[in-house]
Amino acid sequence: MFDGDSNLIWEAYNLSKHLLESVSSHAILYHASQIKNINDIIRSNEFNLNLSKNEMAKMTKYQIYDYFMSTARTTTSNYIKELIDYTSTPAIIELDESKIKNDGYKIVPFNWNRYDTDKTRNVSSESEERILSQSSTIPNFLKYVVAFHIYNYFNFNIRSDTTSQIYTSTVNGINNLIDTGIPVYMYNNENDLKVLNKTKRKLLQTHIF
Repeated sequence: MFDGDSNLIWEAYNLSKHLLESVSSHAILYHASQIKNINDIIRSNEFNLNLSKNEMAKMTKYQIYDYFMSTARTTTSNYIKELIDYTSTPAIIELDESKIKNDGYKIVPFNWNRYDTDKTRNVSSESEERILSQSSTIPNFLKYVVAFHIYNYFNFNIRSDTTSQIYTSTVNGINNLIDTGIPVYMYNNENDLKVLNKTKRKLLQTHIF
């Protein structure tokens, strides 16, 4: 085989590899939260970022970024699962990664096993993707939101007491999500929420209760 043919084959291989990576690349990020916090975001239309402290300083080339937002590429990430398990009114914000990148934000993997000083944590490598910024907030945040995913809290604990503060605030909070015009999906089973089971969700289009 001629060297020219070899070069063509190699170029074709690289092109096909690039195309496959482009097609398979994730365009969505997920952030775990709860109804109250999401309502605070809606009211201000900005997201308050966490201070990096010493965590990102260990990643030398990212030392210029003082603030970050935790996200994951899948809802089965340990970062997402842990927050859902320990939050009373869990919710997942689905974000458009391309829009975030286009506005100049840096997105990098964050490896808890590598950077966390607590070596007892049972968290898999690169369980987070961190959105980095030199500012403390992400303004106009709702433009990045593709959908809200929430659990049907009314199945059990707060359904029995419609006068409770958590019942009232949760109802109002969900209605506020609906008012944004951004799709809101409700799941009756928490495990369905964790995997965003499309066959087990309901699109909320009008106020509840």
